[in-house]
Amino acid sequence: MLEVRIALRPLHRMQIEYKDPHGTAPSPDHIFPLMFQRLLELFAKNATSIDTTYPPVQAAGKFAANWASVGIFDLAPSLAGAFQQGLLLALHRNQVADVYVLLLFNDAEKHKQKLEKVLASIHFNR
Repeated sequence: MLEVRIALRPLHRMQIEYKDPHGTAPSPDHIFPLMFQRLLELFAKNATSIDTTYPPVQAAGKFAANWASVGIFDLAPSLAGAFQQGLLLALHRNQVADVYVLLLFNDAEKHKQKLEKVLASIHFNR
């Protein structure tokens, strides 16, 4: 069994509360790697994961994104339920949105073709 969960964050709807008198609030176009790392920390058992950031040319070609990263991990017990492993794909397109795709499964090798098919279908409009 394979389960896919998707979260979309349109950047124009994001509000950042920032109270530093010496600086300015970060732009929504600059917080995506922090969000990705935080989600990995929440989802991964023992905060361990294998993650890879795509080179910009590959992120653009494969996902029509300015940035893309993927992490694979054993699921934290609080999230596991019927699944033991997870894959998180994070995409960012400047001034458009962030996309987070969480795939849940028990055996990555068994579901390899399905995982590849789902990942190949996720991209911003070209």
